Amino acid sequence: MTRTIRRHGLVATVTGDGPPLLLIHGLGSSRRVWRPITERLSESFTTIAVDLRGHGDSDWLDPAPEELHPAEHAAFLKPLIDDFSDGAINVAGNSMGGWIGLEIAANGWAASLTALCPAGLEFDPWVSRSDILVLRRRMSQVLGPLMPPATELVGKTPFLRDLLIGDATANFSTLDTQVLGDAATAMRQARGFYSSHDGMLHTLFDRALEISHEVPVSIVWGTQDELLPPERQRRVAGPPHAKWIVLDECAHVPMWDQPRRTVQIITDAAQAGIISAA
Repeated sequence: MTRTIRRHGLVATVTGDGPPLLLIHGLGSSRRVWRPITERLSESFTTIAVDLRGHGDSDWLDPAPEELHPAEHAAFLKPLIDDFSDGAINVAGNSMGGWIGLEIAANGWAASLTALCPAGLEFDPWVSRSDILVLRRRMSQVLGPLMPPATELVGKTPFLRDLLIGDATANFSTLDTQVLGDAATAMRQARGFYSSHDGMLHTLFDRALEISHEVPVSIVWGTQDELLPPERQRRVAGPPHAKWIVLDECAHVPMWDQPRRTVQIITDAAQAGIISAA
């Protein structure tokens, strides 16, 4: 059974039956980015795909903050975590969502963590806004509702494909156009885009040693990720016990390019957490 819930200013899609698994999207995205794998995950978990504050259908803040750090996004998720668990929940996050997942784990709120191409682990922090991401945001606003129907044209035009979504997927031709339309809509609707982006500037994740060794952590990278290339990541920035996994034929969104492998990695981390807690 699938249902949509609105709690604590957040909107989430809940599917399946089993241990709870919180799915956290990246900057300018939405809960719908997980669609390629939620059906498989829901065979083993109760998946909670959430829209972060200022993204998707969730509420934004008034007044809007100039910066919203991943740790603050994590704090906004805590009431939802408590609704579905005894205080610790399985977590999977992509990009900024991976950084938020690391913050959740450092706070002691994660039973397991799979961080997919997470932000915050590079050698040097971003010092200015990403030209690529800002361009996508502006184009999504200019084109507005034309974006979702135009995804098929984008897929057939190499220049547009690389410009709009080139770093996100290595296998554009195999991706459902509905997923791409969802991505375009999410970017256009993301009122918290700039605040969340600026909250990641001049800073990195620096709480690795606060993550318990009893919490299984898998950190996943794609060999074709141009936004956060694996060779630019500091392994020492992650918890010492973390598994580092590099996927071939994979860009910045592993659940699009390697859905079966991504499901297996998330499942393995969660099962390891169950064993550790026993």
